[in-house]
Amino acid sequence: MFINNDNLISLLDIGSDMCLMRAGCYIKMSASPLKRTEIQFTGVSAANNTTLGEFDVIIHVDGDSYPIKVQVVSDMVMRLDFIMGTDFLNLIDIAITGVRLCFLGQKEV
Repeated sequence: MFINNDNLISLLDIGSDMCLMRAGCYIKMSASPLKRTEIQFTGVSAANNTTLGEFDVIIHVDGDSYPIKVQVVSDMVMRLDFIMGTDFLNLIDIAITGVRLCFLGQKEV
């Protein structure tokens, strides 16, 4: 997966409602400006977490592009750079066979 030409190793999380990115990763990417929104959520590493803000971006996966909203969280909240939540996963079709994952493209509407 690529954001702003940066290759990110991501976790697909069908239990997460949001796409989450660590603040340190966001700063390194020079992504679009952060909108100051705070969303409280549970999971990842603790029961009560709050996002630092959000930004809109186009991610590139297997040659296809998807506009998504990403919530930025403190580096202390998670160790992974990026978690793909269901707000992204609802846009695409995927196939999982054993340990192989294949993005099949945008869902038909």
